[in-house]
Amino acid sequence: MNLTYLQYQLSYHGLKDIRLQSHRECQFSSWKLYEGNQELKKDVLYVVPAEELSDIAGGWAQDLQDQAFLVTDYPKDSNLPGINGVYLDGKSSFAQILNLLHEIFRDYERWEFALFYSGEMALDTILELAAPVLHMPMTIINNEFRFIAKNSSYARLFPEDYLKQEEIDTVIWEENFRECTHRKGVFHFYLESIEKDLLCFNIVISNRFYARLLASIERPGYEKIQERLFEQLARCIEYVFEEQKVTPYRSVRSREFYEAINLLLDGKQVPDLFILSQNDWLPEDDYQIIVLRFSRYFPVEEGGQYLHRQLQKIFPECCVLERNRDFICVRNQRAEKKTEYDFREKLAVFLRENVAKAGVSHSFKDVQKLQLYLNQAYDALKIGERKDPHFWYYGFENYTFDYLMQQCTVQYPATEVTAPALNMIKKMDEDKGTDLYESLKIYLESGGNASQSAEKLFIHRSSLMKRLNKIEKVTGIDLEHADTRLYLMISYQLLERKR
Repeated sequence: MNLTYLQYQLSYHGLKDIRLQSHRECQFSSWKLYEGNQELKKDVLYVVPAEELSDIAGGWAQDLQDQAFLVTDYPKDSNLPGINGVYLDGKSSFAQILNLLHEIFRDYERWEFALFYSGEMALDTILELAAPVLHMPMTIINNEFRFIAKNSSYARLFPEDYLKQEEIDTVIWEENFRECTHRKGVFHFYLESIEKDLLCFNIVISNRFYARLLASIERPGYEKIQERLFEQLARCIEYVFEEQKVTPYRSVRSREFYEAINLLLDGKQVPDLFILSQNDWLPEDDYQIIVLRFSRYFPVEEGGQYLHRQLQKIFPECCVLERNRDFICVRNQRAEKKTEYDFREKLAVFLRENVAKAGVSHSFKDVQKLQLYLNQAYDALKIGERKDPHFWYYGFENYTFDYLMQQCTVQYPATEVTAPALNMIKKMDEDKGTDLYESLKIYLESGGNASQSAEKLFIHRSSLMKRLNKIEKVTGIDLEHADTRLYLMISYQLLERKR
């Protein structure tokens, strides 16, 4: 304890006209009444009446530079002597002062005990023991707006276990306030809605904002001493979280966050997208969805929790959800610390080790389109497993053309949407032994290059041109039109897939 702290405490308890004289930072851990000619100890605060101070100030042989005094009944209009001390004007009785000293030192001793043994104490207890020292409403509130701990003065202001939406909107979590989630150390924040200065300290777990220690400055003029004490408390609270090893990732994201992601995956509106920004997911971020499907022989029901923990450990920036036997990872690529190569490599290792396959959507920005890209990941998985069963994961970008071909026959069979010209020349080949169907296919695949096509067909270029002219004459198509060539190429693809 020092003289500045003592002045702060005496002032809080109602003593007026307190003057401070401090040439050096004097520290003391106890107090006692001054008795003349006694040997003074440096770690003791001596209580001395003003009438005896002159004996100390004049001619005292002992060095008083590190000595601290509490002087009572000191005339208000008198100059302060060159002795370190807190000087009272005599409006309070001597007995009142002694009782206050007993209370102040007792509370400070409990405070020191709380700081030293914080790892073995509940957070509510620590805040309550700190209250008589800081004299501030204090709380620790997590990113679900639920109170992890609070002292009694804060509990009187907010008796519930969580903040209501109107309190979030108008009292605590203003937009510019939540932007402070990345700040380190103790910082001030002026909350305009209640016109108060707050002391804040962010609790960070696994590089993610988890909670905030808050204290409201109630006595302007003592901000420095309160800030110093608050920082001691904040470091203590931070140590408690480290010692208790609070479970990261799933616990640091709020229940409302997971509910919001589930709603978006179902194509429903979220009442308040601010829930995502609380968890550091911003509208302008790049997102991606991965659907993981395990072998039907894998005991997903029994091992679901293990799989969830493993996925969240490997991909901490993903929101991992379980639906039926599938796991859905909604990935925030902006927050992802790994390179794309590292991400894909870790994904492949996880899939091999757990006998699973994965469909991966395109990257996208609009978080409102989660359902669209969830369907995209499912389509990639479905097409990829059929076309490349030996792969572990399937990116939609590699199967987009296959998806387009698949959509062409959703309502009608391939024979109803393909070019009639192909059926005509195919029948002619069967009846007359020509090779028009294959010749047209090679020509289209060669990008309309007659020389290359003839070379692949092992015929002369003029022979190919005769075949193409015959096809145009028989079917009525015009191979000079790009749309016609594209339609014919798609028709070939659909007919071959039908086989």
